[in-house]
Amino acid sequence: MKKLGISIISCLVFFNAWSQSDSGLFVYPKSDLVQHKNFVYRLISQEYLTNENDYYLGILIDTMYLHFEKIAEPAVFKMTRSLSDDAIVPVKKKDTFLHMPLVVSFTPSGKIDSLHNWKMYRDIFVSNCSQQAKMQEITNTVFEETKTRLNNEGYVRRLVMEDINYLFALNGDTFNMDIEYIRLKTIRSPFSGFDYYFQGSMKLEKPDGSKNTILFQAKNEAGPKEKPLLMEEAKESLRSKVPKGEPISEIHSVGLNSEQSYQYNMAQQRMIRLTLADVVALDFSSRGNIRTFDLWDIGPIN
Repeated sequence: MKKLGISIISCLVFFNAWSQSDSGLFVYPKSDLVQHKNFVYRLISQEYLTNENDYYLGILIDTMYLHFEKIAEPAVFKMTRSLSDDAIVPVKKKDTFLHMPLVVSFTPSGKIDSLHNWKMYRDIFVSNCSQQAKMQEITNTVFEETKTRLNNEGYVRRLVMEDINYLFALNGDTFNMDIEYIRLKTIRSPFSGFDYYFQGSMKLEKPDGSKNTILFQAKNEAGPKEKPLLMEEAKESLRSKVPKGEPISEIHSVGLNSEQSYQYNMAQQRMIRLTLADVVALDFSSRGNIRTFDLWDIGPIN
């Protein structure tokens, strides 16, 4: 099996940029899905671990279905997860959030506007942090700072539905086929949880022989400014896991990157597929997390 050359952790924030040309085909992604009573995306998640010889030490694959049902006009949907495309088989994982609905509203172009039931998620986060403070796992100051951050719909939305937000993130924007966009993306450190802002790029292309398909390819990765900071975080993380007095393995290099690949159909005005691929590398070993969303089913228009 060939190792995938891609790396870990996702987030949001698009910044338009510049290029040599401003001519050519303009693309205006939007989603007609918000006009339908319901729609379904299939999500396939793959996690893998490789060693210094590029051998896979483990691969985990999960499949679930994301069911969007309109519950209010003009475009408020409740999203639930299941193991079947008919929504009958429930998710079996113990993660509480996987069993909770997401109530989201969309803009007319199909971008997510807000998470309506964000306070329900906020209260769970705050309760967990409160328990950590009582057990002195975090200080009261950290607890108060965290509680303040959590009292924000956009922040909570990112925590609980970051990947799903990406699924609709391009809608409503304007893109030029001739331009390679410079793009800033928030990347959360897998070692400390700290947010970094990695510069990257995004470009568009039309596959040979395709009339309506547009591919958006984006990549962001740690550069020379971020790698020393990530190195210190990785060493500190390793130290915290090794008992006192025992030797600590040397770390010589660290890498962190994120890639996104969108397949959009202009005629249907739908995002047909989105692949998010994140990988963190320590020396010659790597851990990857790949999520692929495929448009699976569409209900009738209202």
